[in-house]
Amino acid sequence: MFSVVRLGLRARYAPFLLLCLIASLSVAAVAPALGHERLFLFAALWLLGVLAALAARASLRRFRAARPVLLTRRALRRPPLPLPPVRQMRAELARLLSSPAPLGTQPESPEYALRRILERGLACHRARSAAELTPRGVTELWLLVTLLRATPERAGGLARCFRLPDMVLDLHDRLRRIAVQHAEATAHTPLSTGG
Repeated sequence: MFSVVRLGLRARYAPFLLLCLIASLSVAAVAPALGHERLFLFAALWLLGVLAALAARASLRRFRAARPVLLTRRALRRPPLPLPPVRQMRAELARLLSSPAPLGTQPESPEYALRRILERGLACHRARSAAELTPRGVTELWLLVTLLRATPERAGGLARCFRLPDMVLDLHDRLRRIAVQHAEATAHTPLSTGG
């Protein structure tokens, strides 16, 4: 039995090759029993079936690829607020992704917490940096950052644009706690060094 991997073909062509193989074997099997006209009709029907299966598969793949990772489809089509240019949003995401980690026993800064959240967002979009994000990915992560930095009232309104509103609101609450802890720690640091 032949192997698609041995032939060096990509895995996405395997269903097409399998359908062609089945079609060829079935045409060869029924060829002696059918006349030329019926054989051509049978082969044409098989060809239409193969093409219909491939078209359905491609359509399903496009549908899955168009599905937003974080936002709802409606929010992606009509963002809840005016968006800056993609280049500006990408630059802000790149800046946040370069936030330094806390040194020693210092508490985590809100900027670094945002960085960790964005790194998980990049992984969901299968990107390694802001430069590799699609415009849709940039929009999704930029709106997530906007929600995470917003007041609780505004965050509640923006959360309705996300597929998992409870999850993003939980992230918002965690980030606010991190900001409070960081502010308290940095406020006490000068007093302890001066005393």
